[in-house]
Amino acid sequence: MVTYNTSINGFCKKGDLDTARRVLDQMKDSKDCLPSTGDTKNAQKVFDEMTCERDIITCNTMIHGFCKNGDVNDAQKVFDEMTCNRNMITYNTMIHGLGKKGDLDTVRRVLDRMKDSKDCLPDTVTLQL
Repeated sequence: MVTYNTSINGFCKKGDLDTARRVLDQMKDSKDCLPSTGDTKNAQKVFDEMTCERDIITCNTMIHGFCKNGDVNDAQKVFDEMTCNRNMITYNTMIHGLGKKGDLDTVRRVLDRMKDSKDCLPDTVTLQL
């Protein structure tokens, strides 16, 4: 689902509504609408080809998809290269993904970065991850 949504969002932002519609139709036709692990690579391709500024929803969607598939290095790359302000969802998704991988040192760094931002302080969800 994340891959489809990211692809549709990317095509819409590029103004390629025909392709976005085809992806939407493909999503509707799929039996379970769940992407396989390899599908994040296709979403990454669309993400990389976006000519407009990536917004928080697009970035969070990519981070979530990568973390869900265990690709925390790719998620970290998107996180580090974000040009929009990170929000609670961004930080919590990264912390959760890194924690599942057992990368506690990076979890601490992301948590420190969150605290330093002052725009987005840890909440009860963050502290339960």
